[in-house]
Amino acid sequence: MKNLFVFALLVLSILTIYSCSDKTEDFEVDYGYEYFPISIGKTAVYQVDSVIYSKFNDTVYRETSQIREEIVKKDTDLQGRDRYHIHLSERTNFNQSWTSVSPKTWYAVMNESSVERVEENLRFVKMLFPVNTSTTWLGNDQIETSNEDFEFYEGWEYEYQNIGEPFTIPNGETFENTITVFHYDSDLEFNPPDISKKIYSIEVYAKDVGLVYAQLMNLAQISSTLTELEGDPWPGRANSGYMVTKTLLEY
Repeated sequence: MKNLFVFALLVLSILTIYSCSDKTEDFEVDYGYEYFPISIGKTAVYQVDSVIYSKFNDTVYRETSQIREEIVKKDTDLQGRDRYHIHLSERTNFNQSWTSVSPKTWYAVMNESSVERVEENLRFVKMLFPVNTSTTWLGNDQIETSNEDFEFYEGWEYEYQNIGEPFTIPNGETFENTITVFHYDSDLEFNPPDISKKIYSIEVYAKDVGLVYAQLMNLAQISSTLTELEGDPWPGRANSGYMVTKTLLEY
């Protein structure tokens, strides 16, 4: 009887271990790939609002256009990764026909651990997977920031914020499940903040949709004295540089 009892305990222990092991195997990590859906034929239309500040004649230029991005083909890059070619078209408003922006073809490279996007020969590491708030990365590390046109990109440490939170874009549409990829804010680099410049960048992605909103500021106040506009917030303080906002219209 004692041996039978010991045998029963042994069987029960084995079943318990197997059950725990089986549960561990069933556990799945949500990597967040759905925030950057990518496939041939996927199309998105964005409104792009640009504000350009000119110190030379104290003028502010405002431009609005629409950009259509369409994934037109897939191949592999030199590292054997899937590469998706993105064809761009442009128009000023809904009443105009689309005009191909040639030869500007961007592309995206995505694998299990990251996604990159090449825009105007600038390679950005847009995301790392899995998506979580502890992940940070140098998203502009492959950009040649020794070029003065791109030096403001240097040292940006990307991070995820507001994972799974809703986000309302400027046209009023709300996406219930989004992530914000925070790129940089120059105000956080200095204490007190540098009142002569403002560099800021974020992107917002919605689950099963992709990019829904982006904003980039590269602004400066060039003056012999900064007291005149010191109390004004950005971008009102700027008299040099630009600000670009990108908002999803159709998908």
